[in-house]
Amino acid sequence: MQQTIRQAAIDSGEETAMIQEGHTYHMDPVKEQGRIVANTYYIKDEGSNLSALAKGMDRADAYKEIRNGMTNIMNGRTMYISLYTRGPKGFPLSFPVVQMTDSAYVAHSAGILYRNDFEGFFEQMDLTDTYFTNLHSTGTLDTEKGRIFMDLKKETTIAFEVSYAGNALLMKKGHHRLAVNRAVKRAIEEGEFDTLSEHMFITGVKGPKDTDRMTWIVGAAPSGCGKTTTAMAGDQFIGDDLAQFLLVDNMLAVVNPECGIFGIVKDMTAESDPNIINLLKTPGKEAIFSNVLITPEGEARWTNDGRPIPEEGINFQGNWTKSMLPDTPIS
Repeated sequence: MQQTIRQAAIDSGEETAMIQEGHTYHMDPVKEQGRIVANTYYIKDEGSNLSALAKGMDRADAYKEIRNGMTNIMNGRTMYISLYTRGPKGFPLSFPVVQMTDSAYVAHSAGILYRNDFEGFFEQMDLTDTYFTNLHSTGTLDTEKGRIFMDLKKETTIAFEVSYAGNALLMKKGHHRLAVNRAVKRAIEEGEFDTLSEHMFITGVKGPKDTDRMTWIVGAAPSGCGKTTTAMAGDQFIGDDLAQFLLVDNMLAVVNPECGIFGIVKDMTAESDPNIINLLKTPGKEAIFSNVLITPEGEARWTNDGRPIPEEGINFQGNWTKSMLPDTPIS
């Protein structure tokens, strides 16, 4: 199924195959090279207690925006409906997810980052007593009309007129917020302080050579600060971004909701990040490069990659040449 979705993304033009087996690239609109924070909202009800840092919109107003923005938005398109689990199957906090999108690229990305769980979805839903939903459409990719909504009450995220994975693939940050909300509600309403949903890496470091000891380490840092690099420096890499904790018999268990990596390649070199570079060079390993420079040979290049600057290529802005530096960077 994953290869079918990958081919659909290539056939639709959302992705293009690269010289290395398993690698494709995708370009987002020039105006959508990051999260659209200004147009991201929590749907709130009367009496809702939102953080002072969260931007809220009343439910009636949010529904009006969603109706105006999404009515008939998928007419004539294929909708990809996928079932995933945010974490290992059988773990009580591995929340199942239904994703609906008209973007094969978004569906393909989700299949790399999360565990497909078509057969075990309902069993996992019985275990967690819930499921999350993500509804997305690229629309006409009019970034000015792009909107993102997070509904904590209905445990649903909605996005339209966007394609950048940080905006469209809300199983990641959006559903992390839903998981955080569940942990907070459990503590406040039930008085149970046995769960945490955190933005952390997970890695294991072996003890002295004459022991079998493994020390598990979790750590938090803002986006772009090197969590992936730090996590992969350990002896047993578990995850680079999200961590779901559960206290079981006075022991703290932690899992990675994801099974793939969504990382920033800017400033990444073979010297600073040898593990990641070696992984990307491994034949057959699946990877999607977004908004970087693609050379005529079909190779991905990016800003400060530690290699001689290429003469030309294409990036999210179109055709690029070395003469356009420094006003127009590689990526």
